[in-house]
Amino acid sequence: MEALEGLAVSASFGTNIEVNHMDAEKGKILAKVAQKLDIKKDEVVVLGDGLNDYSMFTEFENSFAMGNAVDEIKEVAKYITDINVNFGVAKAIYRILNGEL
Repeated sequence: MEALEGLAVSASFGTNIEVNHMDAEKGKILAKVAQKLDIKKDEVVVLGDGLNDYSMFTEFENSFAMGNAVDEIKEVAKYITDINVNFGVAKAIYRILNGEL
């Protein structure tokens, strides 16, 4: 499927496949929203755990991979937080609010 033009192929976890138009990736859409709202990219923080989040991690520098994220996300993330069931999102938010970025 990756050979077909205009498609973005990814997976949020190992047992599924996601096929979208290449402009429908999370990172591209979030960048457009931020620009429209006049929010600088360095004021945005993204969190994710699957390959469908990869475009956000390459688009925005402030990124948290969940502790249970796939290795490819952990490799490009600026920070790694705890796993989902151990309140990883909340812990990342507390780090942001405490100025630890």
